[in-house]
Amino acid sequence: MAHYFITSTGTEIGKTIVTAALTWQAKEQGMPYRAIKPILSGLEEGSVEDTDTYNIAAAQGLELDDD
Repeated sequence: MAHYFITSTGTEIGKTIVTAALTWQAKEQGMPYRAIKPILSGLEEGSVEDTDTYNIAAAQGLELDDD
């Protein structure tokens, strides 16, 4: 099984989009997968749905809530 580590020194350049797309594709093809975003910073009051972590979890079919 291949492993991928997506990283960059910049922000807002597409790391989350690429991770979510690869995760979704693996899920759709029935391949084993696991995607995480180990650090979430800068979370302000508001919806968790506005975070990269939420988008990666959603691509895996996982649910997060604001609790």
